[in-house]
Amino acid sequence: MNTILYIVLALAAAYFLYSRLAGGGVPSISNNEIKELRAQYPNLEIIDVRTPQEIAGGKMKGAHEINFMSSDFQKRISKLPKDRPYLVYCRSGRRSAGACSVMLKQGFEQVYNLSGGYGG
Repeated sequence: MNTILYIVLALAAAYFLYSRLAGGGVPSISNNEIKELRAQYPNLEIIDVRTPQEIAGGKMKGAHEINFMSSDFQKRISKLPKDRPYLVYCRSGRRSAGACSVMLKQGFEQVYNLSGGYGG
């Protein structure tokens, strides 16, 4: 019985760690925290990494449109200033987490993933 309890606890701990690090260590914020992030960083840049078809349904005001699925994504991202804070979002939070990981590898200092995505 103790063995099963240890296995369940180990799996729960592993799931917790995976859920926190799934974005490659990228800090994630919720929709409720956007206002605070904007107050903390008045120069916050917002990047929408959804497809043009998704963006046609609406986007955050002032967001840069850089499709994560496009062949020139990394090239376009590399042209942005690396010393500014960025909030990155997509439909669900998965592509934006990937985009944030790419940005961190390119030397960006502050990137935040919008967990739950646009409208989430």
